[in-house]
Amino acid sequence: MKIGIIGTGNVGCACAMAAVNRGSARQIVLVNRSRKTAEAVATDMRYGTPLGPKVDIVDGDYEDLKGAGIVLITAGVNEKTGGLLQGLGGVLSGGKSGGTNQPPNATNQPPATNKSAPLNNLLDLLKKPKK
Repeated sequence: MKIGIIGTGNVGCACAMAAVNRGSARQIVLVNRSRKTAEAVATDMRYGTPLGPKVDIVDGDYEDLKGAGIVLITAGVNEKTGGLLQGLGGVLSGGKSGGTNQPPNATNQPPATNKSAPLNNLLDLLKKPKK
């Protein structure tokens, strides 16, 4: 079976390593916002797999997820640059550490970005009819 993992942070790496150790897949495709990061993680994992079950670990793009039996979306919001926690800072901290004690609205939300574009691309890819 082919497994696709979107996001090569801590959660994505843990999922990939678990799949490798259990022999759950013959191929694992790692997709990340930065292709270089996905390539580095795939290379690191390949160094550790010679003694385990036979699995091909590769970096890829959304197109490479075609034919995957399962796709894990482990990518999260980039919290370092105005992500979810910045907008919800006051709500989550109870009004401490500089946040407001009001839910986010149009006046205190971080600038809108198209963070859902990768997910939309994946959904569009999955909606295409099979030939």
